[in-house]
Amino acid sequence: MEISAPGKLILAGEYSVLEGFPALVTTVSRRVTLKTSNRRHFSNLWSFVGKNKIGYFTINSNDFYENNFKLGIGSSAASALCMAAYLNSNNALNIALSGHRNFSLNLGSGIDVVASYYGGLIEFQLDQPVQIITNIFLNNIKFFCVFLGISQDTRFFLDSVLKFRLSNFRYYINLLENLGKLTHVWKNFYTIGLDILTLRKLVNENNNILRELGKKSGIHIINEQHECLQRIMSQYGGFSKPSGAGGGDISLCFISSDFFEICRSNLKKEGWTVLDLDYFTQGLLISDNLN
Repeated sequence: MEISAPGKLILAGEYSVLEGFPALVTTVSRRVTLKTSNRRHFSNLWSFVGKNKIGYFTINSNDFYENNFKLGIGSSAASALCMAAYLNSNNALNIALSGHRNFSLNLGSGIDVVASYYGGLIEFQLDQPVQIITNIFLNNIKFFCVFLGISQDTRFFLDSVLKFRLSNFRYYINLLENLGKLTHVWKNFYTIGLDILTLRKLVNENNNILRELGKKSGIHIINEQHECLQRIMSQYGGFSKPSGAGGGDISLCFISSDFFEICRSNLKKEGWTVLDLDYFTQGLLISDNLN
C-alpha cells in the first residue's frame, strides 16, 4: 500500500482562523508518502495518531525540505493524515485531526489536516462545513512562493499570540476580526479576480494588521526579510505577504503575468529561494499497488 498527502499554504485568514473567522488554504505539490513495510515505525507523531497500535510502514517527508531547511507547509499534518489512512482509510480525517491536535498540544485549528485531506482550494472555518472552491480564476495576476530561509517555530509564535490574547483580549479580537474580514476579499481574488489597485490595498491592509499583531505579541510576523522582499516586488509592480505564521518562512508573491518570469528569474539570480510549486493539487491518495 502507498499513501500520500500534500502540503498546504495558508492564503488568507492567518491567525484569525484560530478564533473562528474564515480562512483560505491551498494544497501544493510537495507530498508526504507512506509505504507499508516489514519495518516497525516509531515516532512521536505516530504515538499520538496510532496510540497503542503497531505500525509497519516507512514515511518520507523529504519533499518538505529545501536546501536542508524545513518548509512551513504542513509536514506533520500531511504525515498524520497518511498515518490515519494507514489505520482506517474510511475515517482518516477524524483520526488525523484528533491525533495531530494532541501532538500539537491543542494549538492550531486543524486547517492544515483538512486541506491535505480534500486538496485544492478550501475555505475553512471552525465548526463550519468545509467549502471546496472550484472556480479558481486569477485574471492577469499570478502568485508564487519564496522561502525566506528560516524554519519558523510555529508553536512559539502561537504561544506568543495567545499571551497577547490573555493580556488584552478586546484589542486582540478586534485585530483578528479585521483580519478575518479580509478573507472574503481574498476569495474574490482567487475566484473572480481583482484589479491591481484593489489587490495592492488588500495586501497592504493584511500586512499592516499582521505587523500590529506581531508588535503586540512581541514577535516579528513580518520580519526584515519580508520587508526586503516586498521592496523588491514593488519594483516589478508586485506585492508580498507571509503565508501562515510568518516570521521568515514562506512569503506569497503576487505579480502581473507580464513580469512573472523575469521577476522570478531575477530573484533567483539575487539569491532568493523561489520555490517551484504547483497549487490547488489533489488531496489524500491511497493506492493498493506499488507498481
